Formats: sequence, structure tokens, C-alpha cells
Amino acid sequence: MNRLEITSFKERVDLVKVVGHYSTLERKGAAYLGLCPFHNDHHPSLRVDPAKGVYHCFSCGAGGDVFRFVQEKEGCGFGEAVRLCADICHLPVPALDAGSQKHRPDKQPVEKDSSFAVPHQVREQVPAPTVEMNERYGQTLLPYDPGMEELLETYAAFEVGIAPAIVPKAWKFTRGRIVFPIRNAAGELVAFAARYRGDLPAKKIPKYINSSTSVIYKKDELLYGWHRAVSKVRETGIVFLTEGYKDTLAMHAAGFSNTVALCGTNLSEHHIAMIRKEAVTVCLFLDADEVGRETVTGVMPKLRSAGLRVVDILPEGGKDADEMFRSLGREAFIHWVEKAMIPPARRKAESLLVAACRRWPDTLCLT
Repeated sequence: MNRLEITSFKERVDLVKVVGHYSTLERKGAAYLGLCPFHNDHHPSLRVDPAKGVYHCFSCGAGGDVFRFVQEKEGCGFGEAVRLCADICHLPVPALDAGSQKHRPDKQPVEKDSSFAVPHQVREQVPAPTVEMNERYGQTLLPYDPGMEELLETYAAFEVGIAPAIVPKAWKFTRGRIVFPIRNAAGELVAFAARYRGDLPAKKIPKYINSSTSVIYKKDELLYGWHRAVSKVRETGIVFLTEGYKDTLAMHAAGFSNTVALCGTNLSEHHIAMIRKEAVTVCLFLDADEVGRETVTGVMPKLRSAGLRVVDILPEGGKDADEMFRSLGREAFIHWVEKAMIPPARRKAESLLVAACRRWPDTLCLT
């Protein structure tokens, strides 16, 4: 594919759809605004201009065309960016020659930390794995001990493991990491999330590296654990939404099997449609840090406008669900969650009612 063919293909790629795959966008006139995925953005500073075919962040300075955006977001080469754009926009993948593979539009190559670049370079050289290939690799994972007996059964049920010493090229990014298999709503193994083991060193190493977006793996169409949670969600009408894989596993270990997690992305319209079909109440159990609170602020209006009842559960002491489970233990954690999921207004009303009954014992017959 020569430069003219690349230009022709880029004209058919929907820039808003590609950027919107990674970050929620809102139309503002002829352009779109959203949170920038390249820095810790709390106020929409990313501007996407479909007419000019470019994006720009007024805060961190990131910018370029659609291929540049995917290269920056996925940490991949130009050829992989083209393939991902084709997948997202449902276009046929163009054939790239050696010259095209090296092409990087608009800007010079961005240096990546080697620990992050190697997996993506490897994945660019091989076709995206199929469900069957993922299943075979998943069977090679070594047992993982989550460090707490009350979590063992759940981690085993969700097939969490350690990457083996010898890892095939398509899954090199999992090497030396804790691996969380990701299944879609039908229970098919479509991707893996690989978590760095231990504390992160001073140098920039990503805590999680996920499988690349592909035909079978689209983050905005998946909720981690949905295939195991959906029956309980349907039964209770309630779904717990967490940020991380470990948080969802802690909730399942506590018996709240109607819990799912976002796969490292924003809450999409597809996610809301999935939830709305089965539930009437969403309990947001997101992290207590600033980012978690910002996320709550952003998703609450979307869920409520979809007709869903929303309860915000705030973890204690700046922790998350996994940390609370480990510090409290299973029984105390269950008691805390059951109390926390009662809306504050209802808790206050019940407290006043109990106080009234104690002051005027004759009213006890009303209960």
C-alpha cells in the first residue's frame, strides 16, 4: 500500500468512532470534546475535529491524525494501528508493504519504555488470536495464589494464573505477569489482562497490559465477569460495577456474584444497554481516590438518564473493594457492603423510625 492508498483508506476511517472507542466524546458544534486518555485528565481537554481529521489535547499537547491516536493509545506500530482502525470501523484490512509498515504520520516516533513496547511489537508480527487459540493458551497458565484463603476458590473459578516461562508470540505481553482471562457475554475467551507482579518500580512500567483490540475483543462491548454475573443480575435486578478485575473477584468471593468490572475503559452506551436489559439498580463500587470519584460523577447522569437507579458505594479509608475484603475478611466485608448499598436517605429514615419507636414504645405495634 503506497502513500496514496494510505490516504484513501484514512478518508474512510471514522475518526470520531475510533477516538470514541477509547474515550467518551460529546459534540460541541462541529467538533467533539472528551477526556484525554494520554494524561490524568479530569476536565474534557481533548478536541476531535472530524472535518480536519485531527485530534488535539489543550492540556498535554497530544495531537495528530487517527493513526497517530491509535499508535499512542496502544503503544503499537503503524501497521497495527491501521488494522485496529479497520476493526473498529468495520472496514476491510488493507495489505501493507514493508514501506507502509514503517510509515508514521504527522509526527516522529514516540519512544516507549521497552517493557511496554516489546509486547506490541511482537503482536504486530502475528495475527490476532482466535477464541480457540486463547483457550489453548489459557490452559498453559500456572496456578496463582491470591494470598488469602477466602479468595482461592474465586480466583480458580475465574481461571486467573501466572504466565508460563515460555510464552507464544501472540501472548508475549503476559510474560512474568498475573494473567486475568477475559470472557465475553457468551463465555468465550476473547482476551487477557496481564498485571505487573509486586510494587511498580520508579521507572515507567504499566500495571496492566491488555490484549489489543480485535474483531473478537472490543472493550466498549465487554464487562468483565458478565457471563458469570448475568443470571444473578437478572434475579435481583441489581448490578455492582467496579473498576478493576481484583475488585470484581473480591465481590464474587463475598457472594455478590452480580458484580462486573469495566475492562480498563469508560462506560459506553453498549455497556449501559447491557445493564439496562437485566437490571434496574446499579451500585457503583468504584475506587475512593480522585479518579474514582471523577468516574462516579461522570457515569451517574448517564445511568440515570437511561432510567436506572444508582447507588454510590464509597470504600472506606481511600481503599477499593479488593483492599477492603482483604483487611476486613469475608463476613465483615459482606456486612459492610449490605449496609453501604442502602441509600443514605433510606438509612436516615430508618434511623429516625427506630429512634421514634424507642421514645414512644406504644408505636412498636405498627411494625
